[in-house]
Amino acid sequence: MPKQPLNNGYLSRNKRVIDVLIKKIPKSEGIKPNIYADPKGIPTMGIGVALGRKNGESDKIEVFSHDEVNRFIRHSGSTKKLTPNQYEAVVAAVKKNKKPIDINEDLKKIPFTLTEQEIQKQFDALLPRKLETAEKMRPRRGLI
Repeated sequence: MPKQPLNNGYLSRNKRVIDVLIKKIPKSEGIKPNIYADPKGIPTMGIGVALGRKNGESDKIEVFSHDEVNRFIRHSGSTKKLTPNQYEAVVAAVKKNKKPIDINEDLKKIPFTLTEQEIQKQFDALLPRKLETAEKMRPRRGLI
């Protein structure tokens, strides 16, 4: 479970919202050190960082480019990169399988793992975006 992030300006604005998000984000996004398929079958890593998206027209999963995937990993605070072979294994898992559970079985075979510190950095980067969304939704939906 991620820890309280460093005070980056957001904490002082609304501690109650932060406390709720710190509990909700790991539950809603999940925390896994390896690449896995989310419930829609989209390859994901760490604390819900998607490595692809569903194409709205065809409903097929598209894996982001190798460079984009590595940029997402870097933005998570990791110095690791997916090798070309690892990236191709992610793409192959998505193309070969239709069900998220089957995609997951192939993704488990890819030797790529994030450390707790890297997942914490992902969480710290994700929290301001989630807070911004929560603050926008709060007046309309009475959230938090």
